[in-house]
Amino acid sequence: MTELAGTVAWIQATRHHLVARHAQARDERGATAVEWLLIIIAAVGICAAVALAVKTYVDTQSGKLNGG
Repeated sequence: MTELAGTVAWIQATRHHLVARHAQARDERGATAVEWLLIIIAAVGICAAVALAVKTYVDTQSGKLNGG
């Protein structure tokens, strides 16, 4: 029974250590560096899609004005 209690205490201490270490990796908004990187990549992708849509629209309208 003593070994079981020691094992349970070790598991709880390890869990507490992992939770504390994970909490330190987050900034004040609660996001890790990897999460911020993914957010930035997504934002750049959205901006690129919007720019492509605007360019396509402008090219189409220019073609209509030029009689094309």
